[in-house]
Amino acid sequence: PASEAQQQAYLALLRDTKRALRKDGLEISVAVPGHDSNISPDTWRIVDRLHLMSYDHVAPHASMAHSGADIAFWRRAGCPPGKIYLGVPFYGRNDASEAETWASLHARGASHESDSYGGFHYNGCSTLSAKVQLVREHRLGGLMIWQLGQDVEGEHSLLRCLGTAAGLDR
Repeated sequence: PASEAQQQAYLALLRDTKRALRKDGLEISVAVPGHDSNISPDTWRIVDRLHLMSYDHVAPHASMAHSGADIAFWRRAGCPPGKIYLGVPFYGRNDASEAETWASLHARGASHESDSYGGFHYNGCSTLSAKVQLVREHRLGGLMIWQLGQDVEGEHSLLRCLGTAAGLDR
């Protein structure tokens, strides 16, 4: 929202949507930028989850430092940690802000054991594992993935890395 009127209209939309969805036992979430947001605190008072898009920063676009700063930004703004879901990208971004899916990067030779390939920065297994720990340390609600369809199957899957880090592979 770029103005107070837009902010109020946005909040009214969220309230009306939540009221409509509650009848069917559904919840409401919003995706928000990791930084520099003018989203009203009333937003997280209304929604059930805040999906923190902790990526698309300057290179490297989804670093641990960026995630820590993004979490701190929303916590300082008063958002309860249990409503925050840390977003992780299943794609890479280069210094020119061009994006490429993990599947494409992997097909070209990128390793899931690294965080960069061919000028593109992404989150490999060790960074994803560290982000699982960051979620636990800050007692956040969980993780959000952008976008699952950009992953690969098998042993080089980023989802598999997250499952292992979370202890879900046992």
